[in-house]
Parts: sequence; C-alpha cells; structure tokens
Amino acid sequence: MDNNSNGYEPNNRGVAVKLGAIIAAVVIFFGIVAGLAFVAIKNLINGAVKQDTSIYNVSVTAVISENREHEKVTEDSRSIVYTPVYQYEYNGRTYNVEGSVSSNIIKYKVGEKVEVKISEGDPGKMYDPEYNRNKVFKDIEHEFSIFWLVIIIVPLAVVAIAVIAVCAAMKKRSQNNVYITNVSDEDADDPNDDYR
Repeated sequence: MDNNSNGYEPNNRGVAVKLGAIIAAVVIFFGIVAGLAFVAIKNLINGAVKQDTSIYNVSVTAVISENREHEKVTEDSRSIVYTPVYQYEYNGRTYNVEGSVSSNIIKYKVGEKVEVKISEGDPGKMYDPEYNRNKVFKDIEHEFSIFWLVIIIVPLAVVAIAVIAVCAAMKKRSQNNVYITNVSDEDADDPNDDYR
C-alpha cells in the first residue's frame, strides 16, 4: 500500500482572512465617507440658519395678540402656516412683532404670555427663546442626526454580521478538512488487507 499519495483539501483560513480584511476596509471606508458627509451637511445647515442673538439683551413679557395665517403654496399643494404675533410694551410704547418662525400648527394660544428678549437699541426686534429659528433647526438637526446615524449604523451592522458569519463558516470549514488517502485499485482488491 502506497502511503505517500496522501492529499488534503486546501486550508481556507487565508482566504477567510483576506476576505475579512477586504470587507473590513470597505466598511471602514464607508463609515469615514458617511461620517464626513454627515458633519459637512450638519455644518452647512447650522451656518445657513444660525441666528445671532447677542443683540437681544432685555427681557420683557409679551402677549400673543394673534396667530397670523400665511398661505404656503407649492407645486402640489396649498397649506396654511401660522406665525405668532407678540405684543409687548417697552419704554411706554407698544410693539406688535411677528415671530421669526411659522409652522402648520399653532404654537401659542392668543392671549398666552411669553417671556421674550428684545434689543435695547432697537426694541422692535424681538427674540423668543422657546420658539425661534435656532431652536427649531436644532430640533430638526437632532432628528436628522438620528436618521443619518441609522443610515450609517444599519448597513455597517449588516456588513459586520455578514463578515462574522463568513469568517465563522470559513473557520469551521477549515477545521473540518479531512485527509484523503488515495488508494490504488490494486490495493482495494488486496485479499490480505486486514484493514479492509
């Protein structure tokens, strides 16, 4: 019997490592690109909508005198948005100032009292700390951040699970490699073979 003709299936561990490294590199690249895009979009939004509030240095109590309706028209639809009008007194003069934010829901009821900040040098300019562009866009930014993170994390998690599954399958397969003995036809018919 010729025992020098033993062979075995090739070890797939090297293939698994290479495949895992390639997939890991793609995942890292995707994560970096998505992260940079997220930061760029976030900074762009912040720069476009940030309102300078340093000029508003006097606190006054305003009363909502009305919720002014504006018609918002797009190609597909028409809708009504509401802008609160703040009425307040400063140095013996009454001001009615329309807010800086409009929405399709009414934020304040008419007659509701709201603490606002005004500019001492220009009392006709007003800032509502609870309902302003900065706060509204900060809320939008928070929702956008969650949405963007889901877009980044879900695919990365799927790819990571796939990599782990492939590596586990390759490892199991390499552990189950069996040595195969090549037996010639003459040896198979040997009547003196005690191991048949």
